[in-house]
Amino acid sequence: MSSHSRQLAEFAANLKLEDVPEEVVARAKGIILDGLGCGLFAADVKWTQILARVVGQLEPGGGRASIWGRGETASAVHAALMNGTMVQGYEIDDANQACFHACAVVLPAAFAAAEHVGVDKVDGKTLLTAIIAGFEVGPRVGLCMNGDEMIIKGWHSPGIFGAFPAALTAGIVLGLDAEQQFHALGIAGTQASGLMAAQFGSMVKRMQCAKNAQSGLYAALLAAEGFTGIEDVFEQEYGGFCTTFSQTKDGFDLTELTDGLGTRWETMRIDLKRHAALGTNSRPWRIWPN
Repeated sequence: MSSHSRQLAEFAANLKLEDVPEEVVARAKGIILDGLGCGLFAADVKWTQILARVVGQLEPGGGRASIWGRGETASAVHAALMNGTMVQGYEIDDANQACFHACAVVLPAAFAAAEHVGVDKVDGKTLLTAIIAGFEVGPRVGLCMNGDEMIIKGWHSPGIFGAFPAALTAGIVLGLDAEQQFHALGIAGTQASGLMAAQFGSMVKRMQCAKNAQSGLYAALLAAEGFTGIEDVFEQEYGGFCTTFSQTKDGFDLTELTDGLGTRWETMRIDLKRHAALGTNSRPWRIWPN
């Protein structure tokens, strides 16, 4: 049997919207709307304004991709950073028990990749498939690594998990094959980062998932051109993602990466918030049926 890393890459490369149950598609659309709403709601807060000024200084002519709700454009990678930061702007975006914020990572990568390619070349079916793939892979990385344990160790779990689903999502939009997706995972994994100290009194917390959206997009763009990444990034014993972030040889469960992949839909377990609180606190207030 192929490695878990390869199975994830193959899942992303081969997923068809027709393979996804109707209830999962419907749930994904609701989550997308919530994520876009969160982003628009934070389009003009102080940290968004500061980041927009810096991006504007770096790219005074704008770019191909839209910055949501601001009437501005930027390169795809900077638009992903901007839009992801806005989704996390008020801490009311989605969450789940796997310690993963789906929309702040997946949506910016998906939309930026589509605008980079050209909106006339990416249909809604492809975009939705790519987003669902990200919604499926992200929580599985969190389950593999035990997100709560990562937080105890000082890592911002959603930040360190997010580059992988962003890479596969962007890869689908860009038309990557399974081998390219495999390398996109390896490129994404070495960029993963996020510190929990950012939670207290800083603006940078809002940017950590967004940085992973940006990193995943970079990974897919590079892989599309033949750039190679760490092979079997999850399984590598020395310097691999799981052993390094857990600082153990067995403090993670690789089987969670692919358990029920394509049959058990993690999209159905993504929670929406009514308040800026932990996902576990929002669970009784689910808007969508589980």
